[in-house]
Amino acid sequence: MSPLADDPVAPAPMLRGRRPSRREMALVRLRALGPRLLVAVLAVAAVAVAAMVGRTLGHHTAEPPHSVGAQRVAAGHLVLAGFGGWLGTVAPPWLGRLMPGTVAVEPVISPGVNLLVGDVAADAVPRLLADVLTDGSDRAGRAMARGALQARLYSGAVAGHAPLRAVLALVPSTAGVSAALCLADPRLSATASDDCVTALTTALRLHRADPRPAVPARAEVARLRDLLRTLDARRRLGLDELGAAPTSGRQANAAQHLASAYAAAGRAAATLQPPPLAVGPAQRLADALALGAAAYERLGAAADEHSPAAFRRARSRALAADRAVQGALAALAAVGYASA
Repeated sequence: MSPLADDPVAPAPMLRGRRPSRREMALVRLRALGPRLLVAVLAVAAVAVAAMVGRTLGHHTAEPPHSVGAQRVAAGHLVLAGFGGWLGTVAPPWLGRLMPGTVAVEPVISPGVNLLVGDVAADAVPRLLADVLTDGSDRAGRAMARGALQARLYSGAVAGHAPLRAVLALVPSTAGVSAALCLADPRLSATASDDCVTALTTALRLHRADPRPAVPARAEVARLRDLLRTLDARRRLGLDELGAAPTSGRQANAAQHLASAYAAAGRAAATLQPPPLAVGPAQRLADALALGAAAYERLGAAADEHSPAAFRRARSRALAADRAVQGALAALAAVGYASA
């Protein structure tokens, strides 16, 4: 077998009949050193290339937050592990207000994919979904369980940043809510969206926190359903009474009945025990119902005062409160209360 087959550096043949000169021995050493120099040069070049290709939405950083090819990246209470290693990138500024302290990385093996990982305030979950995904996207999400980790996955087009696609994982834990947002650019890779799903479903780990359910308990969904059913019945009755009231006194009574219905629903909403993902939307619902109660209280007072202007203002506030209730219910549906 040839020496080249056994050893990456083949020895130089000895010259017969005399000892090799110093020049010849130096050439032998240089030949042996050459592959090592080549490996070192390639390693330096790989680091330089990796730093150049770190990018998110056209941005890059000369000082990535993590070492090139890091196998483990921690941000907030989430960790990204494996997946061929991670390169540091820069988070889009528009996500900074929603995900403070976000760490942005891209997997070494998947072009066109960027991940942003960090913790999220509980009351920011509805806004995060609204700001990241377009109206036609999957905002209802789907539950994901992998081992002890539980999460809710959402996907769709990125609002205001076509043709980017997004896959968002919201991860509840004993520490609150964390988020991993994967942005896929189909112009760079036809499999970018699939790579996002793979990365989020295989690389995510919780860090210094224990998992919590990503969906509400059935009993909680039933409680919300009963709350809404009761409010709807009392609201219909009160509005019919208000519309048929022949005097301002009867209008005031009807408005007070409506205020009482909204106040009771608000108290019931405040006793819900939502999972971490639904804490913000549940609070929004309780606040909206309290606004409705206050608006109908003011409507009754305006009727008693015989003030058409005050009555119109109070009616506008009541309509705004109803819109707020609908918005809160949509936010609750997006985190698992869709059946309510």
